[in-house]
Amino acid sequence: MTRRTEMSWRTRTAALVAGLAVAASVASVGAVAVPTAAFAETGSVTINQQANSDATYDAYRLFTATIDNNTNNATQVAWDTGVTDDLQTQLVAFLNQDFGAGTNQYNTWLGNKGLDSGDTSVQKNAQNVLEYISSQVGGSAETGSHEYPWVDEGTFADEFAEWVTAKLTRVGTAIEGQAFTDDEGYYLFVTTASTIGDGDVATAPIWLPLGGNVTEVDEKALPVTITKEVQEDSKKGELGDEGWQSYADAEIGQEVPYRITVTVPANYNNFESFYAQIEDRLPKGLEYVSGSAEVTVGDEDVTDKFDIQYSNHVLTVTNVNTKASGGTGVPEIIPGSQIVLTYRAKLVDLNGAEIVYGSTGNTNTAYFRFSNDPDSTTHGEISDTATLYVYTATVDKTDKVTKQPLEGAKFVIKNAEGKYLTTDGDWTASESSASNVAVFTSNANGQLVDADGNAGIKGLDAGTYTLVEIEAPDGYVTPTGGAAEVTIKVIPIYNEQGKLTGLSGSVSGSLAQGDTATGAIDTGNVDFDVVNDKNISLALTGAEGVGIGGAVVVAVGLGWYLVRRHRMSADEA
Repeated sequence: MTRRTEMSWRTRTAALVAGLAVAASVASVGAVAVPTAAFAETGSVTINQQANSDATYDAYRLFTATIDNNTNNATQVAWDTGVTDDLQTQLVAFLNQDFGAGTNQYNTWLGNKGLDSGDTSVQKNAQNVLEYISSQVGGSAETGSHEYPWVDEGTFADEFAEWVTAKLTRVGTAIEGQAFTDDEGYYLFVTTASTIGDGDVATAPIWLPLGGNVTEVDEKALPVTITKEVQEDSKKGELGDEGWQSYADAEIGQEVPYRITVTVPANYNNFESFYAQIEDRLPKGLEYVSGSAEVTVGDEDVTDKFDIQYSNHVLTVTNVNTKASGGTGVPEIIPGSQIVLTYRAKLVDLNGAEIVYGSTGNTNTAYFRFSNDPDSTTHGEISDTATLYVYTATVDKTDKVTKQPLEGAKFVIKNAEGKYLTTDGDWTASESSASNVAVFTSNANGQLVDADGNAGIKGLDAGTYTLVEIEAPDGYVTPTGGAAEVTIKVIPIYNEQGKLTGLSGSVSGSLAQGDTATGAIDTGNVDFDVVNDKNISLALTGAEGVGIGGAVVVAVGLGWYLVRRHRMSADEA
C-alpha cells in the first residue's frame, strides 16, 4: 500500500499520542481555556533516517490548525485549501467504509456523538472529520477503532494514507535530516519513491500535527540485509557458529556448505504482497548438490513454500508472495524476520580451467530481490559475496646428492582423513593400490604430472597431505613403510577481510628436501622438493664376489697345505 519505512517505537508512540491529543483537543475545544503557551503560524519537524541518508519525503496536509507546542491540542481547525468540496465529499464516502471494527464508520461515529449524520454540513465539518480521523489513526480496540494502533497493511492509518496520496497534491518535500517548515496543521509524510535506496523500503505513513511537540522523527534502522557465508570446516566450533564466514578453502570433490541470510524489512506488515527471491550465482568450478537446498525462518523449515530451480550454475529460490493465503504463504515471517537458505556445492573439474586457484578465489555472489514499495510492484536488489580458495602443489623429484631431476618416480597422495585421491577427482579410495587411485609420475624435468601429463597436484585444501612413493626411478631404491611417505602442508594467510595475503608450506619425511616450501599467492601453488638415494652396485675385480672369492682363497690354501704336508711325510719316510 502506501510508501513507508518502519519508525522506531519511540517515534511511533509519539506520533500516535500526538494524534490522540489532537482528537481530545478538538472534541473539547469549547471547554478548554486559552493555552498559556504561545501559538506559532508555522511548525517544523526533522525526519532522521539512518538507513537511507538520501531519502526525501512527500508532505500532504489535510487541515490547517493552531497547534499547542506543549500539548498538541488543536484549535481553529480548517480544511486545507487543496481539499476541495468535491474531495470532501469523496473523503466522507471513504470514511464510511468498514475498516474492521464495525462501529467505526464515520456516520455511525457521528450518530453516537449525538450529531446529525445525514446533514452534509455536519459530515464535512473540518473539526468533526479531524477528530474522527485522529481517533482512528491513534486509536485502539478499546476506543472502538481498528484492532491495531500501528500502521500495518489494512489498518485505517494505512488505508487512509493510500487515499490521501492518491487524491491530494503534496504541499512540499522534506529532506532527510533537515528541518521541514510549513503552516501548522495535520500532516502525512511518505517516502518519495525515487529516493528508495538499495536495501531500503519506503517509509510507513508518518501522521503528525506539524507545530506540536513532535519535532523529530527517527525511523527505525532495520533495512533489508543479505549475508553470504561459506563454512570453513577447520574452524567448526571455533567461531561459535559452525565455522560460517565470508571465506573458506576446500579440496577437490568436497561438498562445501553455503549459507545465505536475508532480513525482511521492519515494516513487512505494511505490505499486502511481498516478493522474495534469493539468487546465487555459483562459480564455474562448483556444482550445486541436487536436493541440498533448505529454507528456514527461525526454527521452522519452510522449504516447500519456495520454488527452487538450478540451471547453468545459477540457483534461484523464489516465493512470489510470502503473504499469500493458502499453501504458498509463509506466516512464519514477521517484521524483521530472517530467511535463511543453506545448500551444498561440490568442487569439481580437477584439471579443467573452471576452478580458480590462488588469490582471486572462486567468488560466489548471492542476490536478494524483494518488494520495496507497498504502493507498487517494484523490487529492490542487494547482494553479498563469499570466496572459496583452492590450492595446488608442484612436486620436484631430484637426486639427493647431485640435485639432478629424476624421471619415473611414481607417487599417490592421501588427505588428512587417510583417503587417496582418485582419477575422478574425489577422495574415496582407502588403499594406495586401488585401481582408481590417481598416480603422479615425475617427468624428464623431475616434476610430478598426472596420467594426462598435467603438471602439479590440483584441488588441495589448506592443511596436511601425505605423498607416498610407490615406485622409484630406475637405479633407485623404492622406500617402504614410513620411509616412503612425505608429509606436506599448505599454509595460507588471510587478512581480516578474508583476502589471501600469504602462502607457504612445510615438508617432512626421509625423502624431503629441507623442511619448508615456497608459495605464490597469485597462482595458489606451493612448490615442494623430494629426493631419492641412488642404489649403487659395487663390483670386485677378478672374483665373482667378496663372499665367493674368500671361499676360493681359503680352499686353495687348504689344498696347498695338505699337498705340502703329504710330501713332507714321504720325505721323512
